[in-house]
Amino acid sequence: MARKKVFGYCAICGTYTKLSFEHVPPRAAFNDRKLISIPIDGRIGKNDLRNLKGKILQRGTGGYTLCSKCNNDTGAWYGTPFVSWSYQASFTLSTSKLGPTLYYPFHLFPLRVIKQIICMFFSLNSDLMRFRHPELVRFILNRETKYLNPELKIYAFYNIGEFGRSSGISAIVDFNNPSSPQIQSEVAFYPLGYIMYFGKHKPDRRLFDISFFANYSYNDWKSFHFKIPLLPVQTEFPGDFRSKEEVQETVRKNKAKYPEHFKKNL
Repeated sequence: MARKKVFGYCAICGTYTKLSFEHVPPRAAFNDRKLISIPIDGRIGKNDLRNLKGKILQRGTGGYTLCSKCNNDTGAWYGTPFVSWSYQASFTLSTSKLGPTLYYPFHLFPLRVIKQIICMFFSLNSDLMRFRHPELVRFILNRETKYLNPELKIYAFYNIGEFGRSSGISAIVDFNNPSSPQIQSEVAFYPLGYIMYFGKHKPDRRLFDISFFANYSYNDWKSFHFKIPLLPVQTEFPGDFRSKEEVQETVRKNKAKYPEHFKKNL
């Protein structure tokens, strides 16, 4: 069956043209299988999400977001190193019996990996990223360009849960400090999740900061020992790393406090 034709503005370069399908994360990085997308209103208040219905994604997650040139160039420059990084993370999870509490070795092209991660956030956020952060467009489209704005951070964590999630750029407000909202975007998949964060304060002290990957050159091949945190993804809320038990306890308390609300949504 021929793929549908979708025209629009490329999320990276802004050219209006026929758009190609971009897997987020890349297809070879464990994003080549059938998935079910469950809308947030179908998940709130549910203790067991395994039997919920949603849209079936036959080819994995992604969308028609990039022109062919940007898709081909970024895939050729950054795709394979990112896939290797993902497979190393998966191997670490399997050999550590899903409990990587020690420092484990990684061998990678750091700049290429972080550029692929930022490409994913371009596809996720479309015009919002391109207009507000033109320096990131230059960072992606010139493979040799390095360094990021110090106020932009990329964080990583292991995600081994049954679920994944993604969210565009959003503001999370702490009502105890409403003047300092957390501006972030998130892609959480297996085996790793990523948060792109704009601000000076770390959104969660457990997250592992990989922003320094941008300080290396395109051909720099490096070996590191990392201790990346294992954080559960149980809800659709970005940056929410409560365990399944914590989510269930919150649901129980809210049902007891607001029984009429839950009756209306059954």
